[in-house]
Amino acid sequence: MTPYAELAQHLDTILADDPTPQAAAHRAAITTCTQLLDMGHPEDDPTVARYREGILGGILTPIATLYAHTPGFPTAWRDASNG
Repeated sequence: MTPYAELAQHLDTILADDPTPQAAAHRAAITTCTQLLDMGHPEDDPTVARYREGILGGILTPIATLYAHTPGFPTAWRDASNG
């Protein structure tokens, strides 16, 4: 499982019983970003690198930081959320 999928799975679990629009938006954003990042684009392509950087820095890491305090938070994301 990729770190992106691990984060998506964790947030799906944490937000499963949360009916708020914010929770729905976070689930949708994480799911979409995970699918985009796991599509298998070549990592040595400069355009893809900027794309990944934008998704990670602009979407995934900020959302992960919001949930870093939750039980079972993925270890791979702990450092990113503290940085």
